[in-house]
Amino acid sequence: MAARGAAAACRQMRWCTSPLRPGRLGTPGMLLKDDPRLHAGLKARFEKDIKGGYGLVGKPAPSPQLALPVWGQHRFNVFLDKFVAPAVAPHEAYAVAPEDAARLEDTVVTAPGRDGNGVPMFLARPADAARRNGLCLVYMHGGGMMVQTADMAVYRGLRHRLALQGWTVAVVEFRNSSGVLGNHPFPAGLHDGMAALEYLHARREEYKAG
Repeated sequence: MAARGAAAACRQMRWCTSPLRPGRLGTPGMLLKDDPRLHAGLKARFEKDIKGGYGLVGKPAPSPQLALPVWGQHRFNVFLDKFVAPAVAPHEAYAVAPEDAARLEDTVVTAPGRDGNGVPMFLARPADAARRNGLCLVYMHGGGMMVQTADMAVYRGLRHRLALQGWTVAVVEFRNSSGVLGNHPFPAGLHDGMAALEYLHARREEYKAG
């Protein structure tokens, strides 16, 4: 009876490991560069950064910091922010052309935080008001609220490119739990994101964006 029950459960769960499922759901060992759904332009760009098989679209990099004590993990994350991230994503790889940058209004505004702190935002939009599309994107950068910063080359390039398309883009410099902007335990970063959203929403007429 137990064996029949287990067999039935396996049949019911077969979809979980079926190779017909997309990406790693069906092929757990698949690398991102081998996923047919990956945009060809992104694949071509990030395949150049693969070193020894490791990279954003290659094998995941090993995480030696997990074997370190907490203070050691924090120092390792600072090292990632200061040295590894700029090397992997250099400014010249993401910067817009100088003539395009000159067409943008690129400022830093600070929202009052929920915990008595200030929340800086890197805000970009077309300098020519006629080119603004009336839409605002509040962007929380990657890094798991643990590492990275809002003005890293990749996020600077992102906000400039979106602003060139008419958007008002605010990339939030929220507090991280580690790295160069740590150490602020969760949900500090989440509080900062909500404070930024509330600040911009209250000033949507001023920024002519919703």
